[in-house]
Amino acid sequence: MNRTLALPKHTVVFCLFLLSYKNTLSLPQQNSHNDFIATDSLSHTRMLAASHDNAGQNSAEETQSVQWYTMITKLPRDWSALGSQLIDKHSLPVLAGLGAATIALTVFDYTTYPQTRNFLNSSGFLRQTRDDVILAGDGRYNLAAIGGLAVAGWATHNERLLRTTSEMAETFLASGIVVQILKHSTGRESPIVIPHDDDEWRPFPNLKQYQLHQVRYYSFPSGHLATLVGSLTVLNENYPEYRTWLRPVSYVLTGLLGISLVGKGMHWYSDLPVGIALGYSFGKIASGKYGADGNRSFNGEYPQITISPSFTLRGGCIDLNVAF
Repeated sequence: MNRTLALPKHTVVFCLFLLSYKNTLSLPQQNSHNDFIATDSLSHTRMLAASHDNAGQNSAEETQSVQWYTMITKLPRDWSALGSQLIDKHSLPVLAGLGAATIALTVFDYTTYPQTRNFLNSSGFLRQTRDDVILAGDGRYNLAAIGGLAVAGWATHNERLLRTTSEMAETFLASGIVVQILKHSTGRESPIVIPHDDDEWRPFPNLKQYQLHQVRYYSFPSGHLATLVGSLTVLNENYPEYRTWLRPVSYVLTGLLGISLVGKGMHWYSDLPVGIALGYSFGKIASGKYGADGNRSFNGEYPQITISPSFTLRGGCIDLNVAF
């Protein structure tokens, strides 16, 4: 008997659009007066030579700065940069939107979780796909991939690849530590262990109990998404020439991972926005998009979050859109 699979009507759809790399090129203005052509040409030649020398110096400094320990020594800078952005008044609208999205999704968690879980358990193919996608956010596999790319960069003397892998490892460490602090602080129970429509929050659980029964405390926020989004953000920033296919792949993989985590019972949908935000933020900071001093706020450089209700003949749902 043929079966037709239909997506749950109340499933929340997550869309992550990574910020595109903006390249600007400033061309020197030409002088229209013939008397100054020679002077301008000489000045322009000198400027090009100076620029070339500066580029060489910057490249040398950059190469020297990327050492095996760089990913660790930059961690205090990363956390300081994130803190500066969080207290910047221009970041308040985005932070408010992130908080509103998390709260709104919490209301629908008890509807969206069982529907997503039942759908992904409806066939062996969907179950296997779900489990395979989750591996993309697993820290062990992420670190293995970073290590493999680093070896490839070292073997081929590819400085850009070495810098990229260093920034990916830096993002993994910076976001991972913050995620663990939040998990231990909130102590939210994962949906897989909830036998009723009332999840538990146990702030600051005993460390021994946390290690013995992690599923009872580690739901908020999603470390898998922070790991994946952080790595993808660094890749997009360091390889803008591949964004025509890298960005769409990033969107799809991030969305699939979020749905898979909920379908597996590891997270609620409301756990996902903060995980995405942390990975994206640290990825931008590590790749130098926000600057080492964190003097650029989220405003204009950070995703705009919108929430809108929608209704069908069978019920209602809420749509969360994260646009860049």
